[in-house]
Amino acid sequence: MEKPSESLYIKVLVWAYNRKQNPFKIEDLYAELNIIKPDETLWVRNIFVDIPLNGCALFSSSQNSSGETFHLLSDSGMSSAIGYLGLEESKSNSKRAEYLALWALGITSVVGVIQIVIALCK
Repeated sequence: MEKPSESLYIKVLVWAYNRKQNPFKIEDLYAELNIIKPDETLWVRNIFVDIPLNGCALFSSSQNSSGETFHLLSDSGMSSAIGYLGLEESKSNSKRAEYLALWALGITSVVGVIQIVIALCK
């Protein structure tokens, strides 16, 4: 599903959504999405991990007994991912409907021309 035009925000959001609520380390996310630039890692941490001004972090965090921090999508992150994926599916369905409508228009036009030709030949 990954497209070259997808933003880093979308890539992170969809990757976390596809984890199916399995906790992950932020380093796993960086490695999987090849996020190596310091400004990108800081951006991801600021947007997804740290609590923004609106108070709705996209990742929820927890620590295990050895102090390792794990993350998974929060409710607002899940809502954002589902909204994006629903929009992508709607785009796909609308393209398919457009093609079907064009085919139907073409068939209708051909049938109309055939009917005119038959009527003129009688």
